Amino acid sequence: MEEIIEQELQQAYLKLVRDTNFDRLELALNEPNIFSILSIEHMEIRHSNFLGWLLNPRESHGLNDLFLKRFLREIFSDEKVNGISALHAESLNFQKVEILREWKSIDLLLKFPEIVICIENKVHSKDHSNQLARYKEIVREEFPEPEFKNVFIYLTPYGDASSQEQESYAFFSYQIIIDILDRILEVYKELIPAQSIIYIRDYIKSLKRNLMATDTTNDLAKEIYRNHQKLLDFIFENKPDYMDDFSKMIEQFLLENGYLIGSKGKGIVRFISKELKAIVPAYSESNGWTEKEAFMFELDFRNKKKLMFKATGAPAPSNPIYKNRLAEILKGLEGARKTTEIWQVFISEETSLELKKLALEDPEKLKTRLEGFWKKILPLIQRVESTMLSHKEELLALKKEVQVKRRLDLF
Repeated sequence: MEEIIEQELQQAYLKLVRDTNFDRLELALNEPNIFSILSIEHMEIRHSNFLGWLLNPRESHGLNDLFLKRFLREIFSDEKVNGISALHAESLNFQKVEILREWKSIDLLLKFPEIVICIENKVHSKDHSNQLARYKEIVREEFPEPEFKNVFIYLTPYGDASSQEQESYAFFSYQIIIDILDRILEVYKELIPAQSIIYIRDYIKSLKRNLMATDTTNDLAKEIYRNHQKLLDFIFENKPDYMDDFSKMIEQFLLENGYLIGSKGKGIVRFISKELKAIVPAYSESNGWTEKEAFMFELDFRNKKKLMFKATGAPAPSNPIYKNRLAEILKGLEGARKTTEIWQVFISEETSLELKKLALEDPEKLKTRLEGFWKKILPLIQRVESTMLSHKEELLALKKEVQVKRRLDLF
């Protein structure tokens, strides 16, 4: 990237904030949208839920069969849908349709007395593990022809082709949904409940902005970038990594409280007390942790919506004697989880945490939340530590056995 000096940076910033497109974009992005508020604009299952709501003529949206009928017209007009025409959509009994969600793992299933429509909805992911073939087989077994006419739809933002079953599935874009809803609102908005109009408009905006990149805000963003590329590239190169920043905050907090930092990981901080460090070995073989420790406390925020504490025993690839004995010792701990997994989480606790929001808006509040959670988990940490230290001599002897094996493995 082209170098930018401080004076140029200040001038470029002033030019950006004086750009009226910048004001327009900021105003548009600050408009409330229920899908953005709930952070579900990229969640496939939520899109399927909302589509199921729109498609059901008996739901509370007040559209009756307006959306369903127009949606079926588009589907039936596809050349892969044989034996049914767009006109057929007018003669169906819409009061007898069943809209099924996640029926036998199928995203959406529309069941009429004589037609069954299987919809696989993909927002960002692709089809996998022969799922389209499985769904086709399930539908044909449950609703055999000629009693039922089976229709298979692969729905994606841009109407992309599936990786398999391309002869059986018709490919449709979310643009069809946008077009149908736009037209319904244009013609029938006086007949639709006001709250439904708000939801539908928010959904259209979310589809255009977040899936299709065809909203006016997308155009504004592109124009702003073209006019201020140098500044924006510089900002992007130096944008904060809130997960790394939170890791550093946790590590500093732990060090100040006398703990040692263990194996590093993105979105997770591992730590241990000095007393436990003396009796916990490192294995000779890789076990998924960089330092190969047998046991660690963890603060895990990879989920980004919650912060989880765990007391974890790591895999012991070829010498499980320490791991097995530690599991026996800790299984009697108050609140201990029954664990037989390769990774043994002996005890855990969690709290909700809007990490990104707090990290960008109020780092001090984030630190306060960390301190509050620490007060909650500190008794758990002390309980685990006390239990392990009550077997100090035994665990220390087992550690020495592991270390002997490790030295032998090095030769």
